[in-house]
Amino acid sequence: MIACFKAIRGIGALLLALSVYCSTGSQWPVCQMGANLLSDNNVIAPILFSASEWLNSFNQSTVLGLIAAALAYSVIRFIEAIGIFLDKTWAEYLAVLTGFVSLTVIGQQLLSQYSRMLMIIGMVNIVVLIYLVAVLIMKRRRN
Repeated sequence: MIACFKAIRGIGALLLALSVYCSTGSQWPVCQMGANLLSDNNVIAPILFSASEWLNSFNQSTVLGLIAAALAYSVIRFIEAIGIFLDKTWAEYLAVLTGFVSLTVIGQQLLSQYSRMLMIIGMVNIVVLIYLVAVLIMKRRRN
């Protein structure tokens, strides 16, 4: 279950990187196809338009840095998912480490601006961290 959760987060980060790349005005066919599909959607189109205006306020190197960070996050999540699925201890340690980092970022966001969605995401992260730490403790006791 946790491996699926990590893989879904990896897919989300990959889609974020793709959408940021496409918002830079790329002529890549996937970007053009996505723009055509979303232009008919009256709910998503205004959100994407405001996000592209926000991205236009950054210089090109900052946008490329955002894309690289999203891709790196995606790769880490996929590595965690595969490692946890294969029951590798190193993957559980990596998941705990990145989980604490994520929890710190979510906590800072909650302190600056409360959001019910962030609270739910934070609670899920806490449950996953408690479970992974318990698994690591049990593995350590067996050895």
